[in-house]
Amino acid sequence: MRFCFITHPTREDAAELCKTLSEYVYMQGAVLAKTPQEADLCVAIGGDGTVVSAAKECACPILGINAGRVGYLATVEQSNAIKAMDALLEGRYSLQKRMRLTCGARGEAGVTALNEAALLKPDTGALRFCVRVNGRELKIYTADGMIAATPTGSTGYSLSAGGPIVDPAAENIILTPIAPHTLLSRPIILSPDSEVELVCERDALVATDGTPRPLPAGTVYTIKRSPSYTRFVALEEESFIARIASKLV
Repeated sequence: MRFCFITHPTREDAAELCKTLSEYVYMQGAVLAKTPQEADLCVAIGGDGTVVSAAKECACPILGINAGRVGYLATVEQSNAIKAMDALLEGRYSLQKRMRLTCGARGEAGVTALNEAALLKPDTGALRFCVRVNGRELKIYTADGMIAATPTGSTGYSLSAGGPIVDPAAENIILTPIAPHTLLSRPIILSPDSEVELVCERDALVATDGTPRPLPAGTVYTIKRSPSYTRFVALEEESFIARIASKLV
C-alpha cells in the first residue's frame, strides 16, 4: 500500500505526528508515495480544513487524524493514531462515499467542492441576486450571500449561517442564505439532482471550499451534484447521532 501524508501547515504537533506515522508505516513495509496522486491512501493530520485540502489534492481514500479543535471530519484522535495505522495496514477498515458538487460559470469548465460553494459580497454592501432551481426562479434575495452545501459541508460554513445538520451519508444540496434581509428566508434542502443557478446584480465573489474567485455581475453560476465522490476511511462503526453528540453539542 502506498501512503501519503498531508498535514496542517502551521501546527507543530501535526508535523511531529506526521513524521512518527510515516516512519512507522514505512517500517511495517508500506511505501511512501512521492505525490498525493500516486497514493493508495491519504492520511490527513490537522482539523477539518486539512481534510478538505487533502480532498482537493488526491482522489484516493482519506483518513483524518484530529490535530485541530472540533475534528468532525478528522475522526481519529492523536492518541489512537498508531492503532489506526495498524488497522490500515491490516485492511481492517471500510470506505464511505461523500457527495461532491460541480460548480462554475455556465459554459465553462467547473471545479468540484466537497463542502460548499458560497456566493459572497466583496465589500460592505449587501448583494441582490436571483436563485433558480432547475430553470425556475426560486427567489430574488437581498443578503450577504448564499451557501450551497453538501451534507458533508452542512457542519461547516452552512451551519454557522444557520443551516441544518444533514447526515453525511445523504445526498442533498442545502441552500443557506447568509444574513438575509428578510425574516422569511430560510434554508432549503434540495434533491441531489437539482441544478442551482445564481445570478448576482453586481460583481461578487464565489468560494468553493474556501477558495474565492471573482464573479462578474450577470454571470450565471451553476451548482449541481458532481459525478465524482470523495471516499473516507471508516475504522469503526459510529452513528451519525453519536458523532454530533461528541463533537458539535
